[in-house]
Amino acid sequence: MTGKGGDRTQGEAGDSLAFFPTWFLFPVFMYTATFTFMPGEYDSAFHEMDNAIAAIARSIPGYLGEEAWENPATGLVSNVYYWSNREALQQLIDHKDHLKAKRQQAKWLRGYQVVIAEVITSYGDGGIAHPLNRPVQ
Repeated sequence: MTGKGGDRTQGEAGDSLAFFPTWFLFPVFMYTATFTFMPGEYDSAFHEMDNAIAAIARSIPGYLGEEAWENPATGLVSNVYYWSNREALQQLIDHKDHLKAKRQQAKWLRGYQVVIAEVITSYGDGGIAHPLNRPVQ
């Protein structure tokens, strides 16, 4: 059976699993950390620190990728970082350079919000470039 939710398991009419999409039955857990902020005035120290933290994140085993979005109506920017496990994300959170940047953020930003989420799955048709680009199987 297929439907809007994607491939579904095969089963008898009374089989309760037949109503769940395959991605629900076989989840792939991962984490996202979304950093949304209002840009302020950047200087060379900001760019140096920003580049250093990005390099640190990319070097941590468990880092899966990132993407960025800007809302032209509000001026807000969101950076989404993808992680295969919570421990990898925690390494970045606890890193001394990340903690230093957090203490100094008010020099460069006009406010921020962080959302950390557990993702139960990710899928697509492969038609767009995405850090988690995994087509439906």
